[in-house]
Amino acid sequence: MSSILNERTGSVTFMVVVVLSLLTILGICGSSISRIELLISRNEAGCHSDFYISEGGVSREAQEIGNGGYPIQDIHTSEIIATDRTSNLPGPSPHKVAGYPYEFSIGYSGVSIPAKGYSAIAFNRYDYTIDVKKNESRIKSVYCKIGPKPNM
Repeated sequence: MSSILNERTGSVTFMVVVVLSLLTILGICGSSISRIELLISRNEAGCHSDFYISEGGVSREAQEIGNGGYPIQDIHTSEIIATDRTSNLPGPSPHKVAGYPYEFSIGYSGVSIPAKGYSAIAFNRYDYTIDVKKNESRIKSVYCKIGPKPNM
């Protein structure tokens, strides 16, 4: 009987080594996957931040248009009226969102009939395009301002 037990002690040791090897390999794989996921989340955080800065830039520039910060010389001529490189920007320069500057351009598209509910006799719709970029995140938006017709 003692000879049978002596023969089995080697197989138990072998099984323990195999199980520990498998657990070690699983641990290494899990660690690698966690590291890769962490790198991915860091990249996504930067992209999300850039997107929110771009989105805030669109809102800020739309507010400047609404406040009359970008005057139009001729309402019938489409033109780029401002960029982040323009020297006479309204408000503090460079324009920033949460302390981060962004690139932008504002174009005037023209004048058209106002939306339903506004008198076409007294009001015009002035169309603008706002293009804001922060790193690789870019938002292009259309902005319409309803205002009185100019005195002619």
